[in-house]
Amino acid sequence: MFKLNNSIQHYDWGKTDWLPRFLGEANENNQPWAELWMGSHPKAPSHRASDMVPLDSLIEKEGEVLLGKDVCERFGRLPFLFKILAIEGPLSIQVHPSKAQAEEGFARENQQGIEMTAFNRNYKDDNHKPEIICAVEPYTAMKGFRSFDEIHENFSPLIGMDTQELFAKGTIRDFYFNLIGLDESKKKLLLERASERLPDDLKGQWVRKLMTFYPGDISALAPLYLNLIVLNKGEALFLPAGEMHAYLHGVGIELMANSDNVLRGGLTPKHMDLAELEKVVLFEHSPVHVLRKEDNNLYYSGADEFVLGEKEIDGEYILDCKKEAAIVLVFSGELAFNSELNAREGEVIFLEAGNVPVSLKGKGKIFWATVKKED
Repeated sequence: MFKLNNSIQHYDWGKTDWLPRFLGEANENNQPWAELWMGSHPKAPSHRASDMVPLDSLIEKEGEVLLGKDVCERFGRLPFLFKILAIEGPLSIQVHPSKAQAEEGFARENQQGIEMTAFNRNYKDDNHKPEIICAVEPYTAMKGFRSFDEIHENFSPLIGMDTQELFAKGTIRDFYFNLIGLDESKKKLLLERASERLPDDLKGQWVRKLMTFYPGDISALAPLYLNLIVLNKGEALFLPAGEMHAYLHGVGIELMANSDNVLRGGLTPKHMDLAELEKVVLFEHSPVHVLRKEDNNLYYSGADEFVLGEKEIDGEYILDCKKEAAIVLVFSGELAFNSELNAREGEVIFLEAGNVPVSLKGKGKIFWATVKKED
């Protein structure tokens, strides 16, 4: 086992105070500290703290030792990316491709010679990106489409003879593309009506907030057609491929397949490829299922690449990852790992595959990410 040094992503939507305070670091320039990345993604790999060797390089040289033969054969890499998200302003509406879509899209854009950093690049790698987000304080998100009837009802205060075409064909797919494709005068009219006519409930409040973040963007109406959820501490959501979603505010622990593939569907100045979006999005009603920790301290999502764990410790806890590699985040307090390595709040430990169960002693809280054991 060894400690990791981890990278910060300074996206505009990030909080300026939460991660610096958590990590005990100064933020003298008042930058947004949006994400802490823990893993081996080549964009921002963690480093072994003792010698600052990148984790992806370590895995390339010592993959079977670090990850185990089974994981190397199944995935060829550390299959997950572990994060903390500290969100002040809304992220873009987005969707992630399936594994097959990612492989096809990545190969196609490579063949087309589209540079990896190009504005119109959709696929950054050949992997899918199922993910789970667990709230550590109230966390607001949009996830999946409401039913067609509920969307129609939510839009009823805004619709007149001039905008009836939004619902003409009776499907979620046609509604979405009709909305995105409205001419600018009708988009402006709908947004004006939303500002004036929507009730002051959670949906109306978030529509008005999004209008201030993205003036003139018709996607500010997304709380009317996407499910709007506020997670309480300890509650989680799973985001499968094809499900449109956006994170709006709060702090959460995120765990995903090791990918950076994102297709955007609104609330963004970045590239929106509507033709590619139409291939990937599941345009169907998606009820919200809130996940909670099981009795064994794990959150089960169904993804093969990862399992998320969480535990409050006061005394001793035996962490058994079934001989799979793991990344352990000390979220609070201070703990001794096998009485040989101490870690305090904000520090991160990599556990090599094949370790016997690890004894954690002290008082604190941990989150950990490990690979789902094959059935």
